[in-house]
Amino acid sequence: MRPCYLNKHVLRMEVRNLGSMERGKKPQNLPVVMTQAEVSRVLSAMQGVHGLMAGLLCMGVVLDSWNVLG
Repeated sequence: MRPCYLNKHVLRMEVRNLGSMERGKKPQNLPVVMTQAEVSRVLSAMQGVHGLMAGLLCMGVVLDSWNVLG
């Protein structure tokens, strides 16, 4: 959220002259994405409560991408 919007609309404060502000630099690295085979290998290696939770989280992502969850 931009500082001017936050001050004006959320905090309802006057926006003073902020001077020259520099934008942050965009990161050069790409996000890490695993293939379906890699995800399957990781999930099959997990056991117990951690495996159950990871499996449920992944199933929620899949169902959400299929618009099943609404």
